[in-house]
Amino acid sequence: HKYPFDYAASEFGISSQYNPTKLFIDICSATGLAWGCKRATTVWQLGRIRRDKARESGVPAPQPLQRPQKEMAAGSKKDT
Repeated sequence: HKYPFDYAASEFGISSQYNPTKLFIDICSATGLAWGCKRATTVWQLGRIRRDKARESGVPAPQPLQRPQKEMAAGSKKDT
């Protein structure tokens, strides 16, 4: 998880991304078997505001780092 305090694995709801674990926790929460479930919605909103401000000011979006598996696969293809 990017946010370990968030009980869901994604910011999307059950209608956008199937997540049986979140569905089970939501059902338990609705029936009173689970409580205090935390989400990272405030962090997502702050991140979106920061990205929007950076985009408006012309700052390019950061590029994700390339994974070592991709580099190794690209290197092995060049060798053959």
